[in-house]
Amino acid sequence: MSHVDGTGLVLPSFPSIHNWKPSSSMVDVLCALREAMVSASKLPQPPIDSTY
Repeated sequence: MSHVDGTGLVLPSFPSIHNWKPSSSMVDVLCALREAMVSASKLPQPPIDSTY
């Protein structure tokens, strides 16, 4: 997934975090993150014994 590093940390460039406003909530960020994860789950997965 873009906007997530190799350790699973969500980067500040993630749109919901990058465009944070006082009216934003954690629910907004979590929903946007879930949407990004769902779209990434449809990508082909690497072979079982591969390293990255």
